[in-house]
Amino acid sequence: MKTCGLCSLKTGCYLVALYTIILGVLLLGFNGYEWHFGGGYENWSHITSVIFAIALFFAGGCLFLGLRKNSNALVGVWTVIFLIYVVVQIAYIIYGIVNWISYYDSIPASVRQSRLANIIVFAILIVFNLWCLATVRSYRSGGISGMNIVV
Repeated sequence: MKTCGLCSLKTGCYLVALYTIILGVLLLGFNGYEWHFGGGYENWSHITSVIFAIALFFAGGCLFLGLRKNSNALVGVWTVIFLIYVVVQIAYIIYGIVNWISYYDSIPASVRQSRLANIIVFAILIVFNLWCLATVRSYRSGGISGMNIVV
């Protein structure tokens, strides 16, 4: 990949860094909604969401700095954190679907609605997250070493 849609690969990576931070905010938003309406239902998922939101804020900052300073190590930090996030996100979606099907009647209605929204939104975002990983991987493999990408 030499470009990122209509912009250069480096600009696309800056957009990915911004998206990573926005994704952390979205994760906190869904977590807050679920915490408010779901009460104490599955507290482990709330704690995991907050940890990943903080990790995504950190990763987005690392990607911004890595692009700015042409640091392959900082871009690598984003790659590792984001890859772990995507794997956990896929596992969480599978768990959510199984939980939705298995325990539909015993889950409170407000939690069911929140879970369904989480499953739909984050399942759609998986495709975009994989595209983000491919964009940053392309930049790491050619962008930093070549240093000839125009912003």
